[in-house]
Amino acid sequence: PANVLTLDGPAPFITVNNGSFTNDVVTTGSLGINVNGGTAASSLVLAQANTFTGDVTVNAGTGGNLTLFVRNAGGLGGSAVASNSIVLVGNTSTRALLSLATPGASYPAHNNLVMRPSGASTSSRAELRSVNGNATWNGTISLDGWSGSTSPRCDIYNDAGSSTLTINGNILDLNAYIGQMSLRGANPGIINGNINVPGATVAKDDGGTGTINSETNVWGKTAVLAGTLRLGRENALPATTTLTVGGG
Repeated sequence: PANVLTLDGPAPFITVNNGSFTNDVVTTGSLGINVNGGTAASSLVLAQANTFTGDVTVNAGTGGNLTLFVRNAGGLGGSAVASNSIVLVGNTSTRALLSLATPGASYPAHNNLVMRPSGASTSSRAELRSVNGNATWNGTISLDGWSGSTSPRCDIYNDAGSSTLTINGNILDLNAYIGQMSLRGANPGIINGNINVPGATVAKDDGGTGTINSETNVWGKTAVLAGTLRLGRENALPATTTLTVGGG
């Protein structure tokens, strides 16, 4: 039989202080897992289709970014009857990243993403990245203002050459998020889900094209800093948004 890791105890955790750790066994259980960074850049790789049903919290360390690589479309656990959350917590000056690394994968709608940058500068970020071929995210994405940061930043980033990152889930506000949501990367990104984050600035950065295909969206300011922001629907832009192109 295949090796199995069962999550047990009050609060299972993995700390990756420096370098990369690959979990290549099926992880099961009714609990979630905390992934903690350390004093240097580090990463955890989930390589199998996991069946645990709790949440996954990615806590960036004090001295380097922390990346959770998912190399299996079922790597983030949860199920159709037990949805879970993947929570990205940026530290004061470091980033928490979820990297979609399964070529051509469509990630299940029961995996919901919470992006929670917590520092006072844009160095603290939460990032969703596509890094290996086409990828589709079907769960919701919540931009979390829980920390009260005055300049939080959440990035949706297509870092994979000759590929498209597609977001089908809705993008929601949590705890009055007031920062920036950036569509980044030189490769195409498409948002089909509704965007409802009243206090946020939606920005296009880097080269490439970001496309918004939803209507009746709600956000604050719109900034096209680089590349192209394409509107795939007549009413994709909120009626009251202020549009800035380039440096202003």
